[in-house]
Amino acid sequence: MPASEYPVVLRFEGMNPDQIGRYEAHRLRKGGDLGHIDPNKPKPRRLLGSATWAQQALAEINLMKTQNFAYELADLDRRNRRKDISKRVVEGPRDPWRASKHGPLREVILTANKEWFEKTASSDVLFDTQREDDFERTAVEWLRENFVDDVIHSRADLDEQTYHIHAVIMPRATVERYGKTCAILQPSAHPLIQNYEDAQDSVGAKFASLGLTRGKRHKQAIRDALNNGKEPPVSPRHVRPAEWRAKE
Repeated sequence: MPASEYPVVLRFEGMNPDQIGRYEAHRLRKGGDLGHIDPNKPKPRRLLGSATWAQQALAEINLMKTQNFAYELADLDRRNRRKDISKRVVEGPRDPWRASKHGPLREVILTANKEWFEKTASSDVLFDTQREDDFERTAVEWLRENFVDDVIHSRADLDEQTYHIHAVIMPRATVERYGKTCAILQPSAHPLIQNYEDAQDSVGAKFASLGLTRGKRHKQAIRDALNNGKEPPVSPRHVRPAEWRAKE
């Protein structure tokens, strides 16, 4: 495959807060599917976020729940809604996000074809990490530019078949409720999470300087097929990391 034809790969996967513990155990290679891990390669390298990012994220989410619940009870008390107060105390705090099948967090995977990473600047060199270094720098820039402080964790996985980068997005937002400003999690607050094609455009433009291309334009392919009276291709879907590794 010519170098100009290697696409940058971007995948989003929904994540619930109760999955953070399992995610972190796998990052530390203490749990999850470890059959694809090469123990002779370097362990994952943390790129963004503190060593205790998982505990900090769960604590922040719990604070959101507690604070919003306090605001709700205070509002009910102000309106003298005693029965509602009793009912809500029994029910307890609500999750600070709208329920969905994807969950309020997003895991991100960024990578490219294994062959692209293995190409070296000189035919005299069997292997160097220049492309990994360039990819890592560009990925961190893209994550920071588009998700700012909502990127609570990122790492480079070096001990699997293909070098790739994981990140976790905690999409913070606020809404006005109970006469207060309440903190919530809202994935659609980020345009690139809301629109898959825009995300592919963005990451393709960012990695073009490395010679990588944008992934296939699925929406355009669907429009072209329909205009030509053909069966449209299947729309892209979120791919779980384990499923992505199996395909690789």
